[in-house]
Amino acid sequence: YLPEGHWTNYLTGEESEGGKWRKEEHGYCSIPLWVREKSVIPTAPKIKRAEEGFSENLEWRVYLTEGRAEGIVKGKAEGIAEGRAEGLAEGEAKGKRLIAANMKKSGIDPLIIVQCTGLSIEEIERL
Repeated sequence: YLPEGHWTNYLTGEESEGGKWRKEEHGYCSIPLWVREKSVIPTAPKIKRAEEGFSENLEWRVYLTEGRAEGIVKGKAEGIAEGRAEGLAEGEAKGKRLIAANMKKSGIDPLIIVQCTGLSIEEIERL
């Protein structure tokens, strides 16, 4: 029996309206695992052993209207890695602009600055 509401089978993605009995057949390796709409389920699909950090590998499966898994919010480790990569790229770009600005103040030809920093002429002119 599924209570009232819209449900999604967690394992298969099948959707069903509740408020009625369902007839299903399950083998040794399957279970009737249904998720009600507007549910949020924490998972850690990359974890292979219990000793591994659950919180660092956490993902959130979000079931919005009509029970569909509308999105997965990545866990802390992936967020940190993405943030680190973005921060490094931003720092590298800032460093290139600073070097270019110093070269420009020293009177170095803009074409040489382009070759040294990889910035465009337009970017160098704006410095």
